[in-house]
Amino acid sequence: MEEKDKEEKVTGENLEPEDKNLEQEDKEEVVGPQEEQQIDEAKNWEEEYNKLLDEHNRLKNQYLRLYADFDNYRKRTQREKEELLKYEGMEFLKKLLPVLDNFERALKEKDTDPQKVIEGVELTHRQLLEILNQHEVKAIEAQGQPFNPELHEALMVEVREDLEENTVIEELVKGYFYKDKVLRPALVKVSKKQ
Repeated sequence: MEEKDKEEKVTGENLEPEDKNLEQEDKEEVVGPQEEQQIDEAKNWEEEYNKLLDEHNRLKNQYLRLYADFDNYRKRTQREKEELLKYEGMEFLKKLLPVLDNFERALKEKDTDPQKVIEGVELTHRQLLEILNQHEVKAIEAQGQPFNPELHEALMVEVREDLEENTVIEELVKGYFYKDKVLRPALVKVSKKQ
């Protein structure tokens, strides 16, 4: 019996390597051409995914930089706009200062020579009109014109048979345009038929 046991052992030992060979063959069969193709495709997909992820991260960083640049630009232009609005009248006011100087000179002469005061006021008036003209401020023509509520404000009405109704008889206070807008309407006296 011992020999039989030995034979069985030997036979059993011999079977183990055969089983191992069978397992390896099974493994080789499992990884066939179709499976290799799937593995290659999976590797390709993984590589493609990594490339896309890198591209995504690059674009995201680029977007964040552009967003920050734009935000800085927006803040800078807002500050510049606020500063511009804050000091927008500065140049105009600089041009008015000589007018003020001329008024002061004329007032100094009031006790010595009234004619010099009149000349100074006339000069100052011309200077002021010139500055207003440079800034596109123009007088509204009212005298003798038909009353226009967009350009004129009627303060008085006078019965006049010799004029058409609603004709401006007298300009009490001049009105002005600034470019194409009414800066101030003219205050006028208007005719009325009885």
